[in-house]
Amino acid sequence: MCDEGEDCRFCHVAHWHSGRNPHLDKRHRELLSRLTFAQRATVSLPILKRQLVKLGLAPHAGELLDVLESIAREATWDAKTRRECASLNSALGALSFRSMMSAISKALDTPDSLKGTELEARLEQIRLAGGETRQR
Repeated sequence: MCDEGEDCRFCHVAHWHSGRNPHLDKRHRELLSRLTFAQRATVSLPILKRQLVKLGLAPHAGELLDVLESIAREATWDAKTRRECASLNSALGALSFRSMMSAISKALDTPDSLKGTELEARLEQIRLAGGETRQR
């Protein structure tokens, strides 16, 4: 999907125009279910960074990004999975921040792990900061 959305003057990338919220298709959902959380973190980090800047939440997200980068460093890849993730990047880029975080967090390898708990705490900070930003 084009990052410019409705503001795009011209490009060769697909644009989302329907009234329906973007979502992952079956192929992308299946791919996400096969990825480890570390692989999901790796795929989503660049997109999350862009979304946080657009939402004005980047100043509040340093710790969240640190946790995700720490998790992403643990990812191991085979060539086939790397190739499959290329189209997943564009599909994830069309999702809202909330939808993307929901999609990638479903794969926490051990939900009660220290990193999982830390990630949830950092997401709560972002939620609170987002509420403060909207109230201004």
